[in-house]
Order: sequence, then C-alpha cells, then structure tokens
Amino acid sequence: MKAMYRIPLHVSGVDLKSPETLEVIEQCLTDVVWTEVSGRVLAIVYTDSTDRVGEALQAVRKILHKLPTAVVYEVDQDLVNISDIAHRIGFTREAVRNWVDGKRGPGGFPIHCGTPGGDQKVWRWGAVAGWLEEHYGLVEDDKALPGDEIARINSAIQRVVENIDYEWDLVQIASSMTTTAASTGVAVDKSLPRHITAALKDKVLSGSAQAGWGSSIRGSEISAGTRRRDAGKVGSK
Repeated sequence: MKAMYRIPLHVSGVDLKSPETLEVIEQCLTDVVWTEVSGRVLAIVYTDSTDRVGEALQAVRKILHKLPTAVVYEVDQDLVNISDIAHRIGFTREAVRNWVDGKRGPGGFPIHCGTPGGDQKVWRWGAVAGWLEEHYGLVEDDKALPGDEIARINSAIQRVVENIDYEWDLVQIASSMTTTAASTGVAVDKSLPRHITAALKDKVLSGSAQAGWGSSIRGSEISAGTRRRDAGKVGSK
C-alpha cells in the first residue's frame, strides 16, 4: 500500500467565508482541502504519487489560475511546540520535554527551528514525526514531506509565480489587439504562447475580450472529494 503524503500550502488572498469563493472551490478545486489554522489559510494536497513535487506545483498553478487574488507563499512549516507534540501523539508534556532534553528515550531529538517570543521552542512537525516513526514506530495516516522535497517545492513556487505574472502581462498587452481582431477579423498574434492565444481567441469569439481573461480564472476551493481530511488535525492548536 502506497503511503499518503500531506502537502499544506500556505495561501493568502483567499476568503473562505465568501460564497463566491466557496462556489469556485466546489466547481474547480475539489482535489484540494482548504482550511484555516491560527489565522493562516492552508490549501492541502493529499497524494500517494512518487512525484510529490510535481503534484504540489500542479496544485499551485491551478490555485493561481482559478483564484487570481491568491498568493501561494510556501509549503506551510507546521510548527509545533512541546504542548502541540504531546497533544498530537497522546503523551504527556513531561515525556516530550524529557525527549527534548535528552533525559529519556533514544536521544537525537530533532533540533528546534526557532523560539517565537524568545521563550518557547518550536519544531517542524515533519522532523518530529520522522523521529517518532524511526524510534517508536508511530506512523501518521498522512505523512509529512521530507525536508528536501519541501525545499524543492518552495524554490519552484517562486518560478511558477513569476511565469504566471509574465503570462498575465502578455494577456494585458494583447487585450487591445483582441478588440481589433473582434471587429476586423485579424488573427490574434501568433507569437503569443499557444495556451494564451487560445484563451484570447475564446474571448474574441464570445465578444467579451475587454471583460478580462482573468475573470475566467477566479476561484478558491474548500473540499477534497474522496480525499477530504479532518482539518482539525492540521497545524498547531
């Protein structure tokens, strides 16, 4: 049986209380689970694919196309403190603290990645979960991504955003040309990328070139079909 991986993408510019947003999600983004945790909007991808980086980037592209106000920052770090760890695995805080301090257990507990407020250590949950699986056999239903895959996705997300910005600029530049094409029958500039040309031609044929190609790529999505997960176990409580 293939392992299922959970990829939480940190997204802003999406209002999960908006009826319009929810409608777009139900119609166009049913393969992504949407939730809000501690004020952060997360778009969670579940996949058993061996190409998890590719799956994540495909979801990023889809989100940005369907929700033009959305900004995808990165794979959410899912930071946890000692209390969060204890709650997730059903152990006492004292037991977790002893692991952290090296007083009990096999040792080698992951190094914390920060101290928000200066007095409370936090860890990336994926690192903690890996340690628990290795030493105690505690396995999550949905595994966190390895750190190297998270780094690859975060690096690629910026390139995806830059490419989409470039394509959007091309569409805006070409908008006046499509208006002329609609009235004169002149062909849309063939130098444009094929998928953009196709979108512009659709607008010409519908007589709504000036309505904006962006109106056809708006949305956000809040369900996940058969892969819907309990959002309550996502993120720090």
